[in-house]
Amino acid sequence: MHPDLAQYLLPILNAGSLFGRLFSGFLGDKIGRYNVFIVVCYLSGIWILALWLPDTSDAAIIAFAVLFGFFSGAYVALITPLIMQISPIAEIGFRSGIVLFVTAIGGLTTNPINGAIMESAGGWVGVKVFSGVLCIAGTTFVLLARTKCTGWKVAVKF
Repeated sequence: MHPDLAQYLLPILNAGSLFGRLFSGFLGDKIGRYNVFIVVCYLSGIWILALWLPDTSDAAIIAFAVLFGFFSGAYVALITPLIMQISPIAEIGFRSGIVLFVTAIGGLTTNPINGAIMESAGGWVGVKVFSGVLCIAGTTFVLLARTKCTGWKVAVKF
């Protein structure tokens, strides 16, 4: 990627994130917050593995930045409503703290892990695979939690 173009990737990703945050809230009210969350998180992992991993052209990286920004923005916007949906009023603060604490542990530990992967034979390909697989695996746990609450019914608004 050309260095003059690389500096615009974060603003491009954030622009996509803005629309993802807005869209996910409206769609979550219509079809269910957990349903939207599971779809956008799976799609985030899929975009990593299907778009960012195989192609390194400028156009593909910009497309990835827009799409990943959109879907990761939806992730950010839905975390608090998901907690509130399954929590009694008195527990919302405590449960929000626990979720954000666990998220922070992931944020603190994955950067050194990615650095170790970069220094090993995996390089950027290893980091991309690790990121995509971790995203899909984490979403699978959320899907399992949803099925525990609703069963295997797909059309349930949850």
